[in-house]
Amino acid sequence: QGDYAAIMAAFSKRDGPGCLKALDAYDQTQSQDQRSTSPAGGYAAQRAMCMMLAGDCAGGKALYRRYLANNNTTSQSDAVLDGSVDNLVGDHCEGQNLAPHDELVRADHRLSYAANAQRKATAAECLAWHASVRKLAPTVTVRPTFDPAQDADARLRIHTPLCLIRAGDCSGAARVHREEWIRTRPKAADLDAGIYELNIRSDFEALAERGGACKKAP
Repeated sequence: QGDYAAIMAAFSKRDGPGCLKALDAYDQTQSQDQRSTSPAGGYAAQRAMCMMLAGDCAGGKALYRRYLANNNTTSQSDAVLDGSVDNLVGDHCEGQNLAPHDELVRADHRLSYAANAQRKATAAECLAWHASVRKLAPTVTVRPTFDPAQDADARLRIHTPLCLIRAGDCSGAARVHREEWIRTRPKAADLDAGIYELNIRSDFEALAERGGACKKAP
């Protein structure tokens, strides 16, 4: 009971090293196959997430993947298991030493959560995540199925402005929205320029209404 409390207390504070220290203490009371370092251990998934919080994203993913394979009672495909592993990256992987695919997943995930008011973010964080997606999306290989990085670049037109709106940066939100609209929806040669501008403004104002701020485009 004491080990469990210490593990969860550290985990709830997102204290990866503290969580791993508590798990190490727990492991000393367990047989080899029931330790958290073993995919058969009851705390293997917990250790995997704590490893991610401590900056070892690759190691945490590898342990969690082995844990899922060991407990795959419904014979889920490798693609499904890989997607389940990647779904932990956005919430738990900290630090700068991420593989490009993991960095893309994390940036997209956190931008999405901030856009949908599921986490707080500063304008600087919104823009940093946006920059990561713009940089990585063109070069990172994305799996054809069950990959959370699919279409990350296409979501920027909505998620970055919403993130900025919720962070209180209305001018930044309007600027990025306009840039993304023009980048992803260039004006057709036969479309009136005034109509094109009206479409941009109307779309931004709809996002502002959704975000509860910046009601009018600057």
